[in-house]
Amino acid sequence: MRYWLILCGLVSAAYAYDPHLSIFANATPGRALNPGVSLEYANTFGVRTVIGSDIGITDPNGDNQRAVLVALNGRLLYSAGLTSQWYPQASVSWQSDLNQLDPWLGIGFQKEAIPEAGYFLEANWRTQSDRFRFKAGIRIWLDRFSSLDTRVRSSQPMGAIYRAGKPVTSTNTIELESEQTSIVQEQNIPQSEPSAPPAIKAIPELSDNPHPLSTAKPSTSEPTIQVTATKETPQKEAIEEPWYVQLGLFSQRKSMVELEEDVRLAKYEQQLTAWYDPSRLHYRLLLGPYEKPQAQVMLAEMKRLKLDSLLFQKP
Repeated sequence: MRYWLILCGLVSAAYAYDPHLSIFANATPGRALNPGVSLEYANTFGVRTVIGSDIGITDPNGDNQRAVLVALNGRLLYSAGLTSQWYPQASVSWQSDLNQLDPWLGIGFQKEAIPEAGYFLEANWRTQSDRFRFKAGIRIWLDRFSSLDTRVRSSQPMGAIYRAGKPVTSTNTIELESEQTSIVQEQNIPQSEPSAPPAIKAIPELSDNPHPLSTAKPSTSEPTIQVTATKETPQKEAIEEPWYVQLGLFSQRKSMVELEEDVRLAKYEQQLTAWYDPSRLHYRLLLGPYEKPQAQVMLAEMKRLKLDSLLFQKP
């Protein structure tokens, strides 16, 4: 039976994602100072289902003997915050001294200290008898150390860009001059539209009024029209490929509510977008859309506000 449990755990690894390794102490009440130690390997299925298998040794029994413990367990994750979850759990275990399969039910809580690692606590109850077991340990998500989001997060603020599911070659650091240019362009966009009608009216004034003083007014307006026309040209080209600033990646839509209501994002509320990414089976909280220069300026602003962010473009 113990080999069947191990096989089920290994087969699950081929049909799941986000594998994680747990190292924990297990003990029955009254023996917490002399616990057993176990190692668990688990994978995630769908949005919140986790199935894993563990092997280890138990705490000493009444005869001061330890036993080998093999188990297959499953848990159903529910959000308790941005980086924490609670879950009901069910498991089947085999213990060498008893040589039988025992069903267990339990409840647990896990907290991510960093995206790649965290801690967890569990309490389990054996349904066939009034026997309890407690677990406490650390949990490490293996693929997150090399994930794209991790690489981008650890890169330079204006370095790597996440675009259409693939990394793009790093861009040059934005200088203050380019930021000012984009801000000036934004300010001149609404002014360029009302400036056109006065220029059209100035042409008949030149032909109707022979006085030389009247010719000076339209001469000053012509350069303004030419400047605004050159500024509108790059704006139209950049709109074809909108860019976003990603603020977070969440497995559940409700998990991003706390970040959406962050006071630092209050003035950007109308620009927040929750987008479901089918390639990751997760929700992305995006700020945008923007043209690329403006998106880079917004990225720098998010860094200034101490908000973890990166450039993103939908596939």
